[in-house]
Amino acid sequence: ECGMVVEWRAYTTKTGKTRQFIEMMKTRGLPIQEAVQGRIMAMYTYEFGPQEQVVMLWRYDSLADREARRARLATAPGWAEFVAEASELVQHHETRLMNPVEV
Repeated sequence: ECGMVVEWRAYTTKTGKTRQFIEMMKTRGLPIQEAVQGRIMAMYTYEFGPQEQVVMLWRYDSLADREARRARLATAPGWAEFVAEASELVQHHETRLMNPVEV
């Protein structure tokens, strides 16, 4: 779909913590996120390039859609506790919003 925007979120974990972060995200983070934020496209790690990094792609209908969903996520039950615990595993976090280009 050309009209959607995609958010690229990269979490660089502390050395040796990538697998633990992925499992925590899959079992605790994603159930909260998908109930509120929805539309995860994929989760990746790199074979080459940055190591100890997990990349998640999220799909939104528009920037306004993203803002509304992220605002609801911030107040979702259990989210603040999950973020506090998961952040102990993360060294750096980066977010990029990709706008569509018609081809």
